Amino acid sequence: MREILDDSSSPANAFLDREKTLRFLESPSDYGRPWYGQLMAAPQMMAYVIQVDFWLKNYKVRIL
Repeated sequence: MREILDDSSSPANAFLDREKTLRFLESPSDYGRPWYGQLMAAPQMMAYVIQVDFWLKNYKVRIL
């Protein structure tokens, strides 16, 4: 996640709030209720963002 935030060409940065994401990385267990039912806790949330970033790069999706 930090690599994604530090890479200005990373497509996921178009929909991530940098400051909130950094706070989340500092204390991932303190973000409230799971985002997607009970299945999306902190590690899964990070994996989801990393996978979406990879997918956007791999398929050369441009965010306008």
